[in-house]
Amino acid sequence: MIDGVVVTVGGGILGFIIGLVAGLVSPDTLLNPVFETLTGLVGGLASAAYFVFMHSSSKQATLGKMAMSLKVTDLDGERIGVGKSFLRTIGSFVSAVLLMIGYLMVAFTERKQGLHDKIAGTLVVRS
Repeated sequence: MIDGVVVTVGGGILGFIIGLVAGLVSPDTLLNPVFETLTGLVGGLASAAYFVFMHSSSKQATLGKMAMSLKVTDLDGERIGVGKSFLRTIGSFVSAVLLMIGYLMVAFTERKQGLHDKIAGTLVVRS
């Protein structure tokens, strides 16, 4: 939930700034469906960047994981890089699209891995 709040507030601020600038440049832009699509894309990319860079940072965790004393590692317990973190983020989308079954896998796998963790070769462990 913490990460959801961070992403929502951050996306809201980013959306406000983009809307303000676009409105000042050309008020008609705000009514354009292409503009809405582009702002949605920017918000999605910003959200993905949050997870990718936080998981591959020295903390190995998003703010929500830090609050829960968790971190993301590779299968050997080492810090993951940006590439593996990006793959895990894409895998999270797949886990969600499959009716959240990718997340439910955590309850049934030996190392408590979701589909996204299996895809990226990662683990979530206590820090």
